[in-house]
Amino acid sequence: METLKTTGQLEKVGGATYLSALVQAVPATSNVKHYAEIVRSKSVLRSIAALGDWFKAYSAQDPGKDIPDIVNEVERKVRDFSDRYVTTDTLRPVQKTILPQWETYYKDRNKRGVLMGLPMGFKGLDGLMGGMMSGDLIILAARPSVGKTAFALRVALNVAQRGRAVGFFSLEMSAQTIADRLVCSEAFIDSVHLRSRTLEETDWDRAIDVAANKISPLPLYIDDDPHLTSVDIELRARRIPNLSLIVIDYLLLLKDPCPKGMLRAQHLGEITSALKAMGRALNVPVLCLTQLNRESDREERPPELYDLRDSGAIEQDADVVVMLHQPKEAKEKKAYKLEAYIRKQRNGPANELISLWFNKRYARFEPVDKVEGGLVS
Repeated sequence: METLKTTGQLEKVGGATYLSALVQAVPATSNVKHYAEIVRSKSVLRSIAALGDWFKAYSAQDPGKDIPDIVNEVERKVRDFSDRYVTTDTLRPVQKTILPQWETYYKDRNKRGVLMGLPMGFKGLDGLMGGMMSGDLIILAARPSVGKTAFALRVALNVAQRGRAVGFFSLEMSAQTIADRLVCSEAFIDSVHLRSRTLEETDWDRAIDVAANKISPLPLYIDDDPHLTSVDIELRARRIPNLSLIVIDYLLLLKDPCPKGMLRAQHLGEITSALKAMGRALNVPVLCLTQLNRESDREERPPELYDLRDSGAIEQDADVVVMLHQPKEAKEKKAYKLEAYIRKQRNGPANELISLWFNKRYARFEPVDKVEGGLVS
């Protein structure tokens, strides 16, 4: 592209935006395994159809044939089919799992206090969860306007600042809005002043410095396609080098096709199951945002698992469920303590409460001890 720019040919071939789009449209070699799986799946489906045709023809060949003979032949065919197509790579003796794992634990025994999982960046949550574990589906739920997206962005930023790549998939906000939020939060700037163009010169200097030097270099990837499905997210996430975390904002906006006649709760279960499988396949934690039902909003109490919309499916597939709650007395304040409840944790304590400091003016979360220690104004 630099050569085209130097020779004055860049605009003649469509410009930088067009060339970037071409690069993005080229299938990545990192997806070869996934494409091969698609080809294999289609092959298996054709073989199943052929096997069904054989069953039909075989059963009609000799009406006088004994039923036990027919059943035995059918079993043999199914067994042969299973041996050919069903992989057993995941079936292994327990020693092949337990010994390597505990050897690793033993080698790391002196890393006292170092989390096994990916840190969220909040001491209280990380201490109870051990960080975000690879393959886990972590649900972050709250009522509207409580701070779900702000919290998710802070987690994404904390992870990216450690040099770990993050894929942030926003079905609700544009990439530009997300970027503005990141800069305003990090630069302690009220986004209202940005939109009304009433920032002071010192604010502009601080914002430009944060945008250019603190956020732009980070391995944080934003996709704002509002029509994403769970399959789209997995395909695009595979293109991110050294991916460590996937964030989805938010669950109820995913556009996975719903089969005719399927209930909403059942369909949502299909989606959460797919997100869980995606995390396992990519070996990264998946942080997925969702909303609570309207009844919980009217009652103004700390949320419970049953407050999740179509909660059965979400609760079943989630490894961890964190719920944010804004106390009634905090609603008129610009900065206050927000309550974070761990309502489910498959491998740890549940119904634990952690307080976080939320500055609504900057859409910024901080650990309470950091604020009360005078490190943040």
